[in-house]
Amino acid sequence: MQVFLIPKNPKFLGIQLIIPKLMKKRVSNIKSKRQDYSSFIQSAAWRNKHKDWLKRSHFRCSMFPWIVVGTTAKGKYCPYAIHHMQYRNFGGKEQFGRDVVALSPFAHDWVIHGILSFWLKPGQQRGYPNFFQRVAHCWCLLSTPLKFVVASLIFVGVSFTLFDYRFNLGWWQYLVQKILS
Repeated sequence: MQVFLIPKNPKFLGIQLIIPKLMKKRVSNIKSKRQDYSSFIQSAAWRNKHKDWLKRSHFRCSMFPWIVVGTTAKGKYCPYAIHHMQYRNFGGKEQFGRDVVALSPFAHDWVIHGILSFWLKPGQQRGYPNFFQRVAHCWCLLSTPLKFVVASLIFVGVSFTLFDYRFNLGWWQYLVQKILS
C-alpha cells in the first residue's frame, strides 16, 4: 500500500502562485463581461437589429408560434425579448436562428429563465444553458409547421395514453379496431 504525504504549503509546479492569479483573472473577466453585456444590450446597434430579426421570425414567438411579437403590419405593438441562445458571437455578430431568437415575454421570462433554469439567472447557473434550456432552444429552431406536427403528435400520444388507462385498451388496438370496422 502506497502512502502519499501532502505538504501543508504545496508548491508543486507553482500551483499556489497560479491559482490565485487565475481566479482574479476569471472574476475580473466576469465583471467586464457583465458590463459589456449590459452596455451593448442598451446600445442603438443592438436595437437596430431587432427589426430585421422580428421580420425573420415573421413577428412570431419562436417557442410558441401562435403568439405575435413586435410591431405588426397593422401597427399593433406586442412585447418581445430577443434571447441569446449562446454568446459565441456576442457583440454585434449575432445571427438570427443561430445565436438569438425572438420570444414572447412569457416564453423568455417564465419558461427559459424561469421554469427551465429553476429560477436561476444565467450567471448563477452552473452551466448555461442547462439541458432543459438546450432542448427548448432546439424547439425554437424548428420550423413552425414542424412544431405544429410535433405538438399534435404529443397531444395525440397523451390523449391515447389517457384513453388507454381509462378503457384499459391500448391505443394501437383502438386504431386497429377502428380501421377494421
